[in-house]
Amino acid sequence: MLAAGHHVVFQPGVYTLNETLIVGNKDQVLLGLGLATLQTSNGQPAIIVSNVEGVRIAGLLLQAGPGNASPSLLQWGHSTGLNVDGDATNPGFLQDVFARVGGTNDQSTAQVSTIAMVVIYSGNVVIDNAWYWRADRNSAGAPV
Repeated sequence: MLAAGHHVVFQPGVYTLNETLIVGNKDQVLLGLGLATLQTSNGQPAIIVSNVEGVRIAGLLLQAGPGNASPSLLQWGHSTGLNVDGDATNPGFLQDVFARVGGTNDQSTAQVSTIAMVVIYSGNVVIDNAWYWRADRNSAGAPV
């Protein structure tokens, strides 16, 4: 659906992603209701936004999943390629998007990690109400 340019609305819930959501069309929208949670599961970003203008992402919680550390939970743009500057007349918006990396007090479960929570290569991306947090220790004091 994303490749076809459709917008996506996520209902409240936790969505474990087996692959990265690629937002590759101009003016595309990803909207979470009730802070829908997108959890990585394979060491890949939850969302990659291509070098396109006018993308809107809002109302989501991005969560690191178990397994290999992902390079980021959200990557906006690419470090190389066309239009890294973005478009001031049609900026992208990242609103009410939170990211977390946290462990569990249950030592029998796999630990979670990511290198960076959000990486933005494109210019003209407006970020409003972002909260990124990391739980560095569990209650027993061991690293997460």
